[in-house]
Amino acid sequence: MINYPTLKNLSLIIGIFCLSMGLPSQVLAQKIDMDLLKSMKARSIGPAGMSGRVTAIDVVNNNSRIMYVGTASGGMWKSESGGIAWKPIFDVLKVASIGALQIF
Repeated sequence: MINYPTLKNLSLIIGIFCLSMGLPSQVLAQKIDMDLLKSMKARSIGPAGMSGRVTAIDVVNNNSRIMYVGTASGGMWKSESGGIAWKPIFDVLKVASIGALQIF
């Protein structure tokens, strides 16, 4: 047996969804003033920009500014600035990926 109030609610939800899909994207999107962004330049921000997906992170317990990051593409990076600047430290080794790391 069909519960008619539930069916009525479902029909209303489906109707609202269908109407919202028909609205132009300009109505739903936020407006961005491109003049605010035109002076920005692309820059490397560390392992995510250089090596791809980050797979492992560890931080030195007694100095949280020293961090190590391993990436899926085989890179390992070190930051001594709490993640502001990064240096590659694993470039000389031939590995497929870094799945885990641990700092003692």
